[in-house]
Amino acid sequence: MGAVLSPLIELFAVEKARLWRGLSRSIIGAAIALLAVVAALEGLMVILIGSYASLILTREPWEAGLIIGGGLILLALLVLGITAAVLRRGGGRIPEPSFGAGQVHGLHESRAGVSSPSLVQAAASEIMGRANIKVRDVALVALVAGMALGVSPGLRRRLLGGKAER
Repeated sequence: MGAVLSPLIELFAVEKARLWRGLSRSIIGAAIALLAVVAALEGLMVILIGSYASLILTREPWEAGLIIGGGLILLALLVLGITAAVLRRGGGRIPEPSFGAGQVHGLHESRAGVSSPSLVQAAASEIMGRANIKVRDVALVALVAGMALGVSPGLRRRLLGGKAER
């Protein structure tokens, strides 16, 4: 039974590693973007304070506030318009990596262009078909495994390779 499930386990390990890589890149990108936004807002605040201080010398304070506030609202509308245009146009679809023949044992034909969930489903169907595994048995194993992982933090730590939360 272990030899039959090893291709599926290998596939899951590859997908898990790909997800962790993508998640770490996303977190780093979000942190850098947040830092850039904070720096931009601080810069905008300095520009606004400087502009207001300069306008107070030539205008009444309420006029200076109106000019700066109106300019800020126009800037916000411009950014909203650009954002709406970008979202309306939509971005290109990011291609998912696909597995070729020989990367995962048990999958004989190339699966180029097939998404990862379809690949997992095809691999699981092929393995279950060869080993004559019933869906009822898989559901029962998933139920027992879920109960065991929920009850035993030590087992969860050993299987998932990380720290178990309480």
